[in-house]
This record gives sequence, C-alpha cells and structure tokens, in this order.
Amino acid sequence: MPQNTVQQLLRAAFKRIDQLDAEVLLAHVLQRSREHLSAHSDRGVPAPRAKRFRHLVRRREEYAPLAYLVGHKEFFGLDFIVNKDVLVPRPETEMIVEQVLEEMGKGKWEKGNVFLVDVGTGSGCIPIAIMKNIQTFKHLNIQTFATDNSRRALRVAKRNAARHGVDITFLKGDLLQPLFKTLQLYNPAFGRDPAYGGGSTTLQLIITANLPYLTEEQYASEPSIQFEPKSALVAKNNGITLYQQLLQQIKLLITNYPLLITCFFEIDPSQSKRLHTLIQDYLSEAKVKIKTDLAGRERVVVIKL
Repeated sequence: MPQNTVQQLLRAAFKRIDQLDAEVLLAHVLQRSREHLSAHSDRGVPAPRAKRFRHLVRRREEYAPLAYLVGHKEFFGLDFIVNKDVLVPRPETEMIVEQVLEEMGKGKWEKGNVFLVDVGTGSGCIPIAIMKNIQTFKHLNIQTFATDNSRRALRVAKRNAARHGVDITFLKGDLLQPLFKTLQLYNPAFGRDPAYGGGSTTLQLIITANLPYLTEEQYASEPSIQFEPKSALVAKNNGITLYQQLLQQIKLLITNYPLLITCFFEIDPSQSKRLHTLIQDYLSEAKVKIKTDLAGRERVVVIKL
C-alpha cells in the first residue's frame, strides 16, 4: 500500500480542523517545521506516523487544546511545557507580565529586597516570563516564589523553570498561605530581622495572580476549555471567591507587617466593578487601576498598598 504524502494527509485534515492546526500537528508528528512540510509536500509519511496524525486530528476535532496535543505553548516569546494538569497559557495573560515590567521600569522601587509571588502558578508562565525579562533591574534583590494547590501543576512549573534557567521557590498550598510559613510572617520579628531585609527597610511584595474566575455557566457553554482542569478555571460566587480569599490574606499581611505591596490580578471583564468593591471593603487605603486589553476590555487589576 503506497504511503500517504504530506499533501494528502493535510488536505484530508483541512476538511475537519483548522488549516494551521493541521499543519502544526503534522509538523509535530514528523518532528519537522511547517516550512519543511510546505517544501516537501509530495514526500511520503510512514504509516505509523500517519496513524498518529489522524488520531491527533480526531482529538482536535473534539476540541482538545492544540497545546495539549503537541505538549507545549508559547507565552511571552518563551516556549512552555503544558499538559492536562495545567491551564494553557493565554495571550491575554501576557498583560500581567507587561504590567509588572512596566511598573518596575518606572524606577520607583527602593533598593533592597523585593519578593515576587505568583499565586496559583499553574505552568509557571507568569513568574518565569517576568524573571527572564528583569535583567535591567539588577539593583533589586528579587526573590521569586510561586504557589499552587496542585502537586501535578507544580511539577510542570518546576520543569519549565529548569528549562528556562530561572530560580523560583515553588510552594504547595492555597493562595498566599504557604508563603506565610516560609517567610515566617507570623513572627513579630519579621520586618526587623536582617535575614528578611530588616532594619529600616520595608519589604516590597509584587503579587501576581491569574486565579480561576469563570462561572459554572461560562465553563459549560465553552467546549474548547473543557479539556483543561476545571479547578484552574471555575470559582464560586460568580467567579470571584478566590480573589476574595486572596484579598483577605493581603489584608492580614498589611495589618501586621511593614510591607509595600503591588498586586496584578487577571479578571473577566464583567467582574471589574464587583472586584473593585471588594478591594475597597478589604483594602480601603488601596490605589486601584483597571488596565484594558487591546480590545478595550478590562482585564488586569493593579492594586498598590
């Protein structure tokens, strides 16, 4: 039986899935570039690889994320390992990285200790992308932490950190809770102990978070996201429960310790008013800005304390 050619396999796939997706999948199966496929469209494809390609096409036709099928996804110009244990990095989440780098570039940060904390890190894409782009802020002593309540997600994040050569301390637990123990924030000596930048130096925290913010209805109405971990997408109370819990923890921090905190939260555009009200309830002294994406949708909340 003659082998199927690259062109024949792609033509059949184009009838079922997006053309770009088909080319990416075949390039993945053959371990070649899409440009190579175009230049060798009449080349035969071995039967086992053709079978593998058709299987991936069927899965993509059933809305399996392309990133899961090929095992990686680009984010902020970097390639990240992804699998079913983590959320697929989204282009809109790059706004958090952009906002953090922009804020740090303003030069208002005091020379001293800065702790970058990514809450609910998933694949680790946010802190890793930030760390890969902060070479210009060498005057700051930046220590980076990332938390997640999923051991499997943390395994993926650790692999990505090693892949990109960045030093991040990964902690298992809910939101900021594991950081409390690690930094001994319940110790009255915190903020004065030289080991934590004590004396007259106030510790500076940058908190980033892309927490689950979809409602059950939003999740159920979108087949394309139902292959991803539901716990990384959906939250109770119209999607804001976890942000409410995070705000409670931040209030505890500023009530008891000398901290300067800047937060960057990704949200659903429909949540901006409710979240702004919550921030006022828990952090009445906070300065709040809502940043819009390229489509003009309110996407990132910036909180300064």
